[in-house]
Amino acid sequence: MSDVDFQVFYKEKETEQSWKQLVRIVSGLASPKRKLCVSIAHAFVREQMDDIDVVIFMVQRGENRYSFRTQTECALRYIGFALIAIRLEEKHPEMYIQLMCAEKGHGYGRRLMNFIQQLATTHDNIEFVTLSSLAHTINFYRKLGFTHFEPKNGLMEEDHKLITPAAEKVSEYIFHNTIAVLEHPEMSQFIALLLEEKLTADKETKELWDSTQEGYVMAMKITK
Repeated sequence: MSDVDFQVFYKEKETEQSWKQLVRIVSGLASPKRKLCVSIAHAFVREQMDDIDVVIFMVQRGENRYSFRTQTECALRYIGFALIAIRLEEKHPEMYIQLMCAEKGHGYGRRLMNFIQQLATTHDNIEFVTLSSLAHTINFYRKLGFTHFEPKNGLMEEDHKLITPAAEKVSEYIFHNTIAVLEHPEMSQFIALLLEEKLTADKETKELWDSTQEGYVMAMKITK
């Protein structure tokens, strides 16, 4: 396998012009033709750029590609990216993953998440990495060590006692979309439990289908 590298860009360190160029690159990577962001609307990706502080690209050495940073041809191929918001104003400062996309079937998603966790340890104030998971990606994030809690609300640093056994029952299932989750008796019961416990991104959500569109809160405590 070719080497995988990571490029990190902080909004506060970029010029207005260079940040706009990053937005265009992210928009291109999120195009349905690239198939990096499965089940994510292209327009949604562009909207997230207004609220983020960090862009991470995961690149692989390969065919010659154009690099906006060096304005030259370079042997890089984009295989994933992440959009990050740094929330220092919270009671427990967090690095919130607005969006993470990677090519499927090669373990790139896991490698990208591992890098994000490592990056979080370099920020002295960051205590947690947090995200809102789609219903069909919950098991992926749980296998990486994420659980269902909200540090900003002062809640526990691990699952509620009702969540863990329910999550373990469905932990080995793999789902590719929301419909598959809703059609699965045990998994649909699990996300109904998350809704009941208000472990949803939108606390006003009351309907199961609506909760699948907003996502479910997950977090991981950073060990330094």
